[in-house]
This record gives sequence, structure tokens and C-alpha cells, in this order.
Amino acid sequence: MQLDETTDISNCSQLLVFVRYVSADTIKEEFLFCEPLLQTTKAVDVLAILNVFFSKHDFDWKQKLHSLCTDGAPTMLGNKSGFSHLVKKEALNVIVTHCFLHRHALATKTLPISLIDVLSIVIKTVNFIRSRALNHRLFKTLCQEMNAEHEGPDTTIMDATEKLQAFLSKMSVWKIRIQNGIYANFQMLDEFIFENGSRQDSLLLNNLKDEICEHLEVLQVSFEKYFNLDEITEKDELWIRNPFLCDIDCIDDMDLAKDELIDLKTKSLLKMDFDSKTLGEIWSSLREAYPLLVKRYIFANQDFPHS
Repeated sequence: MQLDETTDISNCSQLLVFVRYVSADTIKEEFLFCEPLLQTTKAVDVLAILNVFFSKHDFDWKQKLHSLCTDGAPTMLGNKSGFSHLVKKEALNVIVTHCFLHRHALATKTLPISLIDVLSIVIKTVNFIRSRALNHRLFKTLCQEMNAEHEGPDTTIMDATEKLQAFLSKMSVWKIRIQNGIYANFQMLDEFIFENGSRQDSLLLNNLKDEICEHLEVLQVSFEKYFNLDEITEKDELWIRNPFLCDIDCIDDMDLAKDELIDLKTKSLLKMDFDSKTLGEIWSSLREAYPLLVKRYIFANQDFPHS
């Protein structure tokens, strides 16, 4: 279950809830409901709204809940009175995750003063777009016309983890390039320097290089602090991505799922499917032949990485 408490343009707090669930051995993701928080926005208020909703539908959500993803606000994650804490008191085995995107926003707060002006303009632009429904619709249309890619539904923790790992690895390379006067990873900056002949101003460029390198160093440390990728990444996750690339010893000999993995690795025709289809499509089609592996796939991919 994914929760996000936000304030709309009429200054009213809204609670949005999304769910992922298993249906016919397939993971489905749907918007569940949106309810206003009419008075206070405390954790007990959030819990009360959920209890009322599920009671109306005669559903024991606390017994069915596997994981909970929140936006990381004190209301949600408070150690003593946060919503997550209240839920864990009644659902002891629930897994609580902190939204990847909100951690990303926290990490950007490490920007040095000299570079913060750019981010401030971006924030004002986003607020302008989100402030009116018309602006939002026009911007959405613009993105579609530009074929811009944005994170959509069905994103898994595995997807988000891989992107973060790649981003952290790239930052070290970007720093080396900047130190050598190569700004290709910062396209607009590179074009500005080229068009304005600023390459001749060595003092200005040296100061700029120092500031960017310093920011990349601090940003990398901050990301490693906010994101513990070792805890998120499962050791046997590779077989889920592509069983033909993994070692069968990634599954313990005493685990019956290993028999299914050995059998699956011999099916050469399936190898093309893992190169051309989505994981959801592939594993859903294998639920009868490899039930144990499909169950593991579902367990590893049903959690929300962000709210």
C-alpha cells in the first residue's frame, strides 16, 4: 500500500492511497481512494480514514498488508506516533519503505549557495505548473508531444535500485570529466560556454569546475546516506531479471525453487522472451510451470518504491 498526504490548490489536505495486489499470479496496481483530512493531519487521522474505508468494504487490511510506502513526512514515519509506527504495532511483519523520490528531494538540499538559484527557478516553475489544472494539462500535452519519458506505474524497487546504482557510479565519472574541462554531461552549460566564448576565461571556469566537483562529491555522500542500496538489493535478484545469466547457486540447495530454476535455464526458447518482453508478462506466463519462482518474483516486486 502506498500513501501520500498532500495539500491541493484550495489548501485542503488530501490523503491518496494506491495499492498493489496479486490477482491470478499477476501484480496489479490501482488507485484505491482519495479522502480529505478535514481537521488535523496527524497519524491517527490517517489511520482512522483507512479503518473507515476498509470497514465499509469488510476487508481486514492489517492482516493482508505486506508492505507500506509513505512520503517520509513526520506524520507518516514518526518513530513513536507516526502512521508507520501505528501500523507496525498491529501488523508486526509489515515492511515499511520511504519514498525514493522524496529521499531524492532531500539529497538535492546539499546544493551550494552559488548553485541553489537554478534549483529555486525549477521549484518555482513546477509550482506554477501544478498551481492550476490548465497549466498541468498543457504541460502534460507538451511532454507527450516531445515523447518525454517519465516514471509511470509498475515501477519496482529493483528498477529504482538499478537506476540509483547507475547514477552513483556515473557521478565519479562526471567529476573526472569536469576536472578535465569536459562538460558534455551538462549539455546546456556546455552549449552556453561554447556560444559565449567563456572557455577563454580560465579563472571563471576553474571556479565553476571546483563548485561543480564539490557539489558532486557532497551529492554522492548524501545519496549514499539516504539510500542504503545494500539493504534494498536482494542477493538472488539476478535470476528474476534473467535466469539465463545467473548462477544456480544463487538459490540454496535445500530450496525446492532451485529445481525450477535449473529446469527453466534449459528452455532456450524462453531466453528470447527475457530479452524482448516485460518481466510481468514473462513471469505471469510461467506461473503454472514454475509456481515457486513466480511466487518469489511477486514477493520481490510488489512493494512500492515511491509515493
